[in-house]
Amino acid sequence: MPSSYRVADTDLQNVTPDQVKFILRNVRNGQLEDQDRLFRLMLDTWPRLRKAINEVAGSIAKLPITIEPSIQEGQEEPTENAKLMQEMVSRSLECAAPKPGHWELDLKGAIRALVDAYIKGTAVLEVVWHYDHGMIAPRAYAPVPAKFLAYPNDRDSVDRLMLCEDGSYRSDMKDFPEYRFLIGQWTQGGLHPIHAANLRALSKYWLASVYGLGWLMQYGQLFGVPWRHVETDGSDEAMDKAEKMLSDIGSSGWAVTGPGVELNLHEGVKSSGESLPQSHMMEVADKACDILLLGQSLTSDNTGTGSRALGDVHYSVRGDILNSVASWVSSILTTQLVPAILHHNHGRDISHEDMPTINLEIPVAKDKKELAETMKILLDSGLSMPRKWAYSELGIPLPEPDDEIIGSPMEDVEEEEDFTAHMMYDSTGKGYLAETFEDHLRFTELGYTHEESAETAEAGSMSEVFDLEAVRKEVDLRPTEEMAQNARRALDVRREKPQSQRGMTAVGIARARDLANRVTLSPTTVRTMVAWFARHEVDKQGSTWDEKGRGWQAWHGWGGDEGRAWAERKVAELEGADE
Repeated sequence: MPSSYRVADTDLQNVTPDQVKFILRNVRNGQLEDQDRLFRLMLDTWPRLRKAINEVAGSIAKLPITIEPSIQEGQEEPTENAKLMQEMVSRSLECAAPKPGHWELDLKGAIRALVDAYIKGTAVLEVVWHYDHGMIAPRAYAPVPAKFLAYPNDRDSVDRLMLCEDGSYRSDMKDFPEYRFLIGQWTQGGLHPIHAANLRALSKYWLASVYGLGWLMQYGQLFGVPWRHVETDGSDEAMDKAEKMLSDIGSSGWAVTGPGVELNLHEGVKSSGESLPQSHMMEVADKACDILLLGQSLTSDNTGTGSRALGDVHYSVRGDILNSVASWVSSILTTQLVPAILHHNHGRDISHEDMPTINLEIPVAKDKKELAETMKILLDSGLSMPRKWAYSELGIPLPEPDDEIIGSPMEDVEEEEDFTAHMMYDSTGKGYLAETFEDHLRFTELGYTHEESAETAEAGSMSEVFDLEAVRKEVDLRPTEEMAQNARRALDVRREKPQSQRGMTAVGIARARDLANRVTLSPTTVRTMVAWFARHEVDKQGSTWDEKGRGWQAWHGWGGDEGRAWAERKVAELEGADE
């Protein structure tokens, strides 16, 4: 936008009640500029109003943004195409790069700007696109001033918000081009967005507050200082001297009198500004502002129906208002921004059934004491639950390897991708190898422990423990460096691919990590490798093999061609050793 707009733009100064009435009435012709100027003046002169708007916009902008894939009716899981679209939208929203010093916003800033419609009735942002990371994505979001927005005044035209490209209401108005703008129009029931602007309802309170403040300041100037009275002998000369003396005194605390002139000082009016009707009107205006925009005044109770019941998102914004505005912003992003991103990258032939949704999530407050007690009851009853989920629900960070731990240590197997093969011990001390994450979960449900305790170690000395080294004395089962390189390449490629194009199961990832680190394998694992390669030989004929797709990643994660040949050789050596 050229800077000439800002230079030519003017703000209202002091306005009378009649002028405000005229502006609010005549905005019905569709021109939003004068009403917007009035709203700007209200923001400039009403600190509580500006604070309330910042509270709402800031609380909405802080909410976590989630992008959920679409699940078609009757289905339990999203389709592959739906996952692909979700991945594209997620990556696209991460490509924002507004230019420093320019009037451009990132996604959080755009959300704050859209909340302006909750205040003013209308907010429009232009999406600035660029090509980044192999896709067309929003680089920034630029606010569109009200000068360039209007509703048609032609009675035969469909009533809709339109664009005035040259900023002149009398010029030709155009419909917004597709996929270039985010248009926010706040409505309340059947009210038109022009009349739904919350600042219209506050304009009368603002007038009372502004004019009351002026009267109060004048009152303090006139009656907040001692009253000065001069007695003279009645002559013209004495009267002139008295008037000059009073004029020169100003706020000074002294004066010189001559013959025929006597100065008397009387105590000022005792009534303070706080007890005046004008001061009360200013307080009423502030309270009306808080109730309308925040849902509560700063002195009202913050009960369970307020924001504390929604995760302490913000202490002064009531929960139902936060929900309403967040849902409204989410719908704009879902119905306008998501189709624009997918259109620019995939064209128009896109099924809306597969388009993802963007949600601003309001965290729900949890009673951690009650949650912890519930978990204990469930665990005592024999029900197992994921450790990572339990930590997340209780708001406790997972311990890092070097962290000092208080309380009882827990098992260090957190999730499938962190899994490595390990021994599990039963109550007699007998050891079993957990080769997969599923093995670990099964052994845990049976009560096996991850680490050998003193009791199990003593018991184990009298029972047969699975000894990996006993079967490896004659056969070296340590993967080769070429196998390790293949596995590292597979993990690197998988990491760079979008979620929808990543191959390898949890077991495959664990196997690739073992090979990459050249961890000595068990005979069972080597035999599994031979069987796995035999089953997946056909993957080499897949259409995505040359693109390093899922099949390529999985094959090389197990060591690639070198891994297959090595596993077959080692199985033959093991069988020869057995004979």
